[in-house]
Parts: sequence; structure tokens; C-alpha cells
Amino acid sequence: MSKKRDGFIRHFKTTRECNQQIEVILNRTDSNKRVPYGDFCNVMGMRMRSKRLELGLTQTEISNEIGVTFQQVQKYEGGINAIPTYNLYTFCFETKTDTNWFFSDIKGKNKEPIPFVVDSIEKAN
Repeated sequence: MSKKRDGFIRHFKTTRECNQQIEVILNRTDSNKRVPYGDFCNVMGMRMRSKRLELGLTQTEISNEIGVTFQQVQKYEGGINAIPTYNLYTFCFETKTDTNWFFSDIKGKNKEPIPFVVDSIEKAN
């Protein structure tokens, strides 16, 4: 089942608004549980949008850099689709962003790293 397309993402036009939305998403998650997949996708997408806005880039410019359509960038930013690892890496490379920036502030209420991120990093090593 797909998410309702209501222009929700368009409400966040500044990096500050994006960061506030990230906090809202993370604060509604129980710190003793994993962040739900949908919430994780929303946070990652909002981070991408925040960085794009910070750099003054359009979705089309980003899509050309990472090799996807601008509609796909819209879906990433809206949390509708998860950002594949290679596209995240390419985005970070093209925007000169440390990949750790995407995960640095993602913590539960107890300020411990979110298990989803920790598990993913441990499996990669």
C-alpha cells in the first residue's frame, strides 16, 4: 500500500524545518525499540532534502548527479522509497557530505544509537 500523496514534503522549505521534522519523527519512537522502517526512510529522506536545500540545489540537479529521475528524488525526500546505499553514497560524494552526517544525530530518547543503524553498520563490517 502506497503512502497518500498530499504534498506533505513541500511544507519543509528550509533546513531548520527539515531538522525540526526529523526531531518530531524520532521523538515519537520508543527508545527501547527499533525505529520503524517507514520512519527511518522519512528521516533519511528529510536529511537528503535538508542538505539539498542547504546547498541551494534543485531535485533535478540532484537527480542528474546520482543518476535517477527527479521523481525518484521526490520519493526519497518524502520517505516513500528508501534511498539505496549506492545512491546515498553518490549523493554524499557529489555534495561533499560525510556519510556519517546522515546518521550522526539519529538517536533514541535515551541518546543511544538507533539499533537499525548500529545493526546495519555492524553487518557491513
